[in-house]
Amino acid sequence: MIHLDSRKQGAVEAVERRFAATWSAADGVAPDAWLSVEGRRIAVVVSAIDAGPGGRVATPRPRFDKVALRLVRQLEATLSPDIPDGEAVILTVTAPIRLAGQTAAALADMVGDGMAGGAPLDLHEVVCGNQIRARRVDGVSLRAPKVIGFVHNPGPGQAEALLTVTQCLLRGLGAADDLPSGHEAERWLVIADPQGAAPLKTWGQVLDQLAIQGGPAKILLAGRGGRVEILAE
Repeated sequence: MIHLDSRKQGAVEAVERRFAATWSAADGVAPDAWLSVEGRRIAVVVSAIDAGPGGRVATPRPRFDKVALRLVRQLEATLSPDIPDGEAVILTVTAPIRLAGQTAAALADMVGDGMAGGAPLDLHEVVCGNQIRARRVDGVSLRAPKVIGFVHNPGPGQAEALLTVTQCLLRGLGAADDLPSGHEAERWLVIADPQGAAPLKTWGQVLDQLAIQGGPAKILLAGRGGRVEILAE
């Protein structure tokens, strides 16, 4: 039987209350729990955000102007073919971007070199005056993009917030996809964020950027005070 840590169990119990359901621990390695809602048996996967010692992340301000979107598309096209299945690279770049072509080329070279030989990747660099972050993530859904890029306004902690939220969602979606055959029950993904580390808007922005089709029937955010929000269904 799986024994959930306090964050995951609290998230499942919050969802239980929200949907007037009952839950039970799962046997074996997956899912994290079973939920019974109106006679339906639902396999629940829980992904807990790791916000670090402070328990909070900054509120990022991503940019979606033409230059930002063009840079992200260029990086996706350049890097995606070399990223193994089941992995992804999350990139963040501060705005404004004045030398988009040079920035994209230099960042692609750095990420490619950093990933050589399957090494972990967690870049902190400055390229053409822009602060750059890049992080390699494993356990990712095969339906997810292999490169997820964000251009954001400068500010303390914004890049780390985007990296942390995106990593949490990617791994949760990957875990939901990886439930073994025989789990034909409806699947829900629950994000455990009991300290309210990231605002609801940020979760929504990142989920929109992932643009993954299919997957869990519901994606829920179990936040501060046991409040449960529906991110997608």
